[in-house]
Amino acid sequence: MSARSISSRKTDHHDHLGDAYWRVGRTLEAKFQWAHARDLKPEPDDLPKIEAKIENGLPDAPLRPPRRPPTTRKGRQQEKQGRLI
Repeated sequence: MSARSISSRKTDHHDHLGDAYWRVGRTLEAKFQWAHARDLKPEPDDLPKIEAKIENGLPDAPLRPPRRPPTTRKGRQQEKQGRLI
């Protein structure tokens, strides 16, 4: 494995960790991780994306997809009783 690909993987890890921090409201840690990713010399096409995240953060997005409604009678009954999460 080349030194460049190892550096690129580390950059990706810090970039994605910053994304995760941002999504849970830890914006200071997110910006720190993105700055670290930038300092690790990312691929040239990734640099503008990382710098935009440092400047603007991420757009609002749901943390997870909406829940599907229960498909069984028992599931619908449990949901009515408040037992489903």
